[in-house]
Amino acid sequence: MAVVNPRRYVSRMSYLEPAILAVERYWFEGRQSLEENPGRLPYRSGLTTSERQKLSLQRKFADPEHGYGPEQFRRLIAEFRNHEHALTPSAIGKLMGVAPGSKRNKLITDAIKQQWPLSRIEQEIKLSGLTKARTDGRAVKPPHNLSETLARLEASYCPSWLRLLESIEHNPSAKLPTSLTEKIQTAKDAISNLLATAKRLRDGKS
Repeated sequence: MAVVNPRRYVSRMSYLEPAILAVERYWFEGRQSLEENPGRLPYRSGLTTSERQKLSLQRKFADPEHGYGPEQFRRLIAEFRNHEHALTPSAIGKLMGVAPGSKRNKLITDAIKQQWPLSRIEQEIKLSGLTKARTDGRAVKPPHNLSETLARLEASYCPSWLRLLESIEHNPSAKLPTSLTEKIQTAKDAISNLLATAKRLRDGKS
């Protein structure tokens, strides 16, 4: 039988209950809003755009059809206590943006059991393909000519790609398999060659 470190246990518990309280508040606010406005939120609700978006996610969370009814919510809180980890309201809001079903349920279960931070949850949601890619962001305008293409490759694109790959490669917590590190090195070599070629062409060399 594993020996539990009393200090570590108390530390986890001191974090857990306030975290659960924040989730309970998040759910109850959504539940109250559903009771006051069973359909859609009134257009003139006096809320800012960000407040309205937050409340919309809270309503989804407290909606038995999309999120968690009272009994489902009690089971969720029990899971938090069982695994000594509670999802944050922000994480729950992200997960409520995913359509309900077995895949979302698995995401939530894995996030609790493996104690994922918000960044990991966001990453897993993107990798799962369960949400539509946003199309309202700023579009990347293609270069107009060769000169601009070479300038972007040298000043922005290639250095940015190399920094990204190096940050992945040298992350000690990632524990990358050898097959992946080899591919990263191959990509770095290719980008370095691309950068060198862009520099030569910008200098007027073939």
